[in-house]
Amino acid sequence: MGKQITDKVGVRSALPLRFFLFVFLFALTSFETVLGLEEQVDRFDYKTQEFKNDRIEFKLRTNSYKVTFAPGDYSLGTTMYAEYTTNSIEELEDYAIVQYIRGCQFYSTLEGKKTKKSFDISRHYWNEIIKFIHLDWVVDSIDDDPMYRNGPVENRHGYYWWNEKPLDYPKATQHYVIERAPQNSRLYVSDLPGSAFAANGSAKNIALEFKTCLIETHKVPRTGAPDLDLRDETIKCFSWESFFVFNHKKGIFHSRKGRIQKICREKKKKFKRPEY
Repeated sequence: MGKQITDKVGVRSALPLRFFLFVFLFALTSFETVLGLEEQVDRFDYKTQEFKNDRIEFKLRTNSYKVTFAPGDYSLGTTMYAEYTTNSIEELEDYAIVQYIRGCQFYSTLEGKKTKKSFDISRHYWNEIIKFIHLDWVVDSIDDDPMYRNGPVENRHGYYWWNEKPLDYPKATQHYVIERAPQNSRLYVSDLPGSAFAANGSAKNIALEFKTCLIETHKVPRTGAPDLDLRDETIKCFSWESFFVFNHKKGIFHSRKGRIQKICREKKKKFKRPEY
C-alpha cells in the first residue's frame, strides 16, 4: 500500500464534510491528535500474533476502533502494526514484508426491503486507480514493487519505521529509515484499511481480509504483478481482517458474516433488448 498511514479509499462528494476532513487529516497524523478526540476513541479487540526463530522475531498487532462524533454518530475501523526484530541493526534490511489482500469496500443504501450496494469506491493499486474490489488474493501494493510500503529504488526500506522506544509505537519518537538511520534492530509498518460509517440512510462498508508475510528481501523481486505468489518463500504469514458491514434494517454494523466473494461480487446490470 501507500507510503504513509492513510485511508486506502477514494471518497465521493455525497458524503458529509467531516468525513472528507477525517480521511484527509489522518494522512497527516493520528486522528486523535488532529481532531482532539482522545476521549472519544474507543479501542477494542486487541490481538497479537507472534513468531520467533534464532534469527528474527516477527509480530503482528491489530485492534479495532470506534470514533464517536455524537450519540449514534460514529465510524469504525482497524489498525494494524507489523514489526520484526533482528539480532543486529545490520540485518534489518535482510528482511521485508509482503501483504496480500482480498475483499472490498462499498457503499450501501436500503431501497424498499432490499439493500443496494454501490461499488464506486476507488483505490491506488499497481500504478493505477481501480475499483476497490479484490475477489481473489492479490499483492497489496500501490506500485510495481510487491514489497509492502517500499521506499524509493535506492532505499526499499526507506518508508519503514523504527522507534526510539523499542517496545512500542509512540509517534513522538518514530522515524522513517530514509530520514534517520535506525538505532535499534526493530522495524515496523502499519495499515489503516479505511473507516466504515453510516449517515443519512447510506453506509460505507469494509469487508477485507489480509495476509501479512515476512520474507527475505532478496526473494522479493523489485517488480512484479498483483498475482505474484511468494507463499513458498515466506518465513511466516499472519492473517487478519477489517470487517464492518452495515445492516440497514437493524441499524447496526456486523462483524464477520458471509463469504468475501459473495459480499464483494458486483451484480451485472441486466441487458434489456430495445423495443422497436
